[in-house]
Amino acid sequence: MRKFLLLVSLAVLASSCSGSQNNSGSGAGNDGLKIAGTGCMTAGEIKVDGTKRYLCQGEGRQDHFQWDDGTSLDFSAQIPITLPIAPDTTPNGITFKNVMSHISEIPKTAWQKIQDVIEKNPPLDVPHTLDVGPNTSSVTKTLEESLLSREFRLWEGFEQTKFLSIVAYNSKDTDWAQNQLKSVYQTKKYSAPQDPEMFLHLVQQTCSAFSKPGQVSGPMGDCDG
Repeated sequence: MRKFLLLVSLAVLASSCSGSQNNSGSGAGNDGLKIAGTGCMTAGEIKVDGTKRYLCQGEGRQDHFQWDDGTSLDFSAQIPITLPIAPDTTPNGITFKNVMSHISEIPKTAWQKIQDVIEKNPPLDVPHTLDVGPNTSSVTKTLEESLLSREFRLWEGFEQTKFLSIVAYNSKDTDWAQNQLKSVYQTKKYSAPQDPEMFLHLVQQTCSAFSKPGQVSGPMGDCDG
């Protein structure tokens, strides 16, 4: 099978939940100390204080990171879930009582329910970039963008990433892929990785055979397309 990588890099969760917010004007925690706007160490770090969750952000800042304004922990989900889930009462519905006699139908039923959710949800635009290697002929931007739009639409109503960077490449484009990942780090002002070879390792993990989980071996040849 022709294989390629869709590498998702550093998607930072958006703080977009709504609801009542205590101390929203000052960004202060229960102890009265100001958190919002003060310095923090690592982009993506999360701190929970009182009724708010704070996210450490570094995008757009050259030399430091700051806590955001905070998101209230007291919010109503856009898609509320009631437990226990009511059983399927449609004529051909699959339930725990009849599942053993409908095993062969489960994959198609699950697939169809996902398609129904996608069609029911409104379109959702998640900020993203999609870069394809110059020698990676198996990936077409038109098709991938179409698949991404359906993926975003499937999860409409859930908390989304603030930004998504996707790099598609094959074994001929590994050098290009490393440079592209470095460019994403620089453009988005992400903190530099402690391991200078991290970008090479990310590429290797996708295009090399696995000797055991999390450990690769052999040349980067298992990534055609």
